[in-house]
Formats: sequence, C-alpha cells, structure tokens
Amino acid sequence: MKKKQFELLLYRSFDGMISEKESEALKAALENSAEYRTLYREAELIRNAVSKSAEPDFYLAFEERVIEKITGQAAVSGFWDVLFISLPKSFRNVAYAGAFALAALVVYNVTEGNSLVINTVLGKHTTTIEAAFDPTTQSFWNTTR
Repeated sequence: MKKKQFELLLYRSFDGMISEKESEALKAALENSAEYRTLYREAELIRNAVSKSAEPDFYLAFEERVIEKITGQAAVSGFWDVLFISLPKSFRNVAYAGAFALAALVVYNVTEGNSLVINTVLGKHTTTIEAAFDPTTQSFWNTTR
C-alpha cells in the first residue's frame, strides 16, 4: 500500500468513514510496516491531544459559516441563531445606504454652497442669538405666530 493511500485510510478511519474491506487493508498495512505503525501512533497522539485541549480552537459560529460557504445556505437551528446571523447582514446594508446618502449630501452641499464649514456641508445651519431675536429675519420662530 502506498503512503498516500495509507494516510487517507488512516484519517478516514478516525472519523469512522471506511468500509470493512478498507479497515482490513489498514490493519494489514499496520501489521506489515513499522513506518505505518509509527505514523498511526503519531496521528493518534495528536488527535488525542487536540481533543483533550480545554481551549476552543474556533470562533463563534465557525461551523455554520463553513457550511454556509460550502452549501450556499445557512445552517441555523433556532431563533437566536437566526437573529445573530441576520442582524449583521441587514445592518450592513443600512450602513452602506447611509454612507452613500451622507456622501451624496456632502458632495451636493459642497458644490452648491460657498462654504466648507462642516455644519454647512452637512446641511445644518447654525442659528445665532441675533438671528433668533431679529424681527426682520425669516426664521421658523417668526413664521409660526
């Protein structure tokens, strides 16, 4: 048996994904080769060390994101899972739309106005005390009487 084929059978055997015929071929290869027995022991030690480690290896919802990338659809199981997956996606679209609207407003106000003061650029007009109490100005306060 070639080394690549042995390694493939070995790793699949750890997951329990081999047939009886393949299992027998793996056992025969282990009995006949000291190199293959060494590889088996090393793989088994690494597998045991990783499975016994207390620290999580992957971030939150790693498995769901991998499945989503592979299948194209989210593998969610409950209300909270759906909520935590859908909220960032929907708010991302709202943030893009808001950023586009703000950029369009800034460009419009810069091209139409003659001032680069941030309040003017964003469409906010500052009201001074003199303008608020001057009866000759047309302010919101004067027109609502």
